[in-house]
Amino acid sequence: MSKREIASLACKLISIFLILQGINIMANLLSYYISVPNLTGMMEPEQLSNMIFPYIFLLIFGVLLWVFSDKLAMIMIKGESDSVRSENLTIKAIEVERILFSVLGLFFMGNSLPDIVSALINMYWLGELPNFSRTLLPNAIGDISQFILGLGIFLGSHGLVGLLKTVRNLGMKSRPDDLKEKLDSD
Repeated sequence: MSKREIASLACKLISIFLILQGINIMANLLSYYISVPNLTGMMEPEQLSNMIFPYIFLLIFGVLLWVFSDKLAMIMIKGESDSVRSENLTIKAIEVERILFSVLGLFFMGNSLPDIVSALINMYWLGELPNFSRTLLPNAIGDISQFILGLGIFLGSHGLVGLLKTVRNLGMKSRPDDLKEKLDSD
């Protein structure tokens, strides 16, 4: 199994998680819509569509992540040879950490998308209410920050692995040289 295949598999696993999370949330909302009438009888269909619409983006992101997993895998391992096969699998911990940071960044981006879309819809429909932006803005800023953090982790995975290696090696000067060499080879 090559590095690209491992990275692609990680993207596909997170896409399955996002799709299942979106289906679960939409099923819960549909169940709520059917079982909880409001004061005038049943909820309006527009209310259901406004509640479900943000989570459709979760499904779309999961499907797109699955479809483009090979291209994303190439971005995750850019600049490295992909010639490692199962007969002589010697993937180093640094390479696995880089792939995992990339997948973590994709998770943060996918997890924040429904909330960002929901905030945008609320701003569009309810933006004229008094003090509405005062309650919406802190949540929207948190979701946008999570998306930006995810994008930064995804695009900066190589630098984060280097930072992690530097932090690990900070106390190495007081250890014996043979232990330092053993840890550097990992």
